[in-house]
Amino acid sequence: MVKIRDIIGILIFINIILSIYIIYQESKSQTICVIGSTCESVQSTPYGNILGIPLAWVGLFAFSILLLVFYLSDKNYNWKEVFFYMTLVGGIYAFYLIIIQAFILKAFCSVCMIIDPIMVIIFTLELVKKHILK
Repeated sequence: MVKIRDIIGILIFINIILSIYIIYQESKSQTICVIGSTCESVQSTPYGNILGIPLAWVGLFAFSILLLVFYLSDKNYNWKEVFFYMTLVGGIYAFYLIIIQAFILKAFCSVCMIIDPIMVIIFTLELVKKHILK
């Protein structure tokens, strides 16, 4: 039987791979968007950077730290709390990015639209695990 914890770990790993994919595509002269052609136009907006750092790099760093804390949380209650709050912040920020694409930019990066909902799902699963499946 697959546990929620296993699913969360797999989803974090998927987001790491997708972040690497975006970084790789940005390093090439031509990006490939799974659906449509607006990935580069979304990523090149002011919302595509934090303090001048592309969100793909921020995501790679954040998901890597999240994966580390995820494994540490198996051994220590304090890390479980840190992991929960990291998923909360990540889930809120991912939801914010979805709203930005839908209502402000009115354009979608298809890879981002996989990464962001996965982060919201990670938070939702962690919330269920923490508060409902005690």
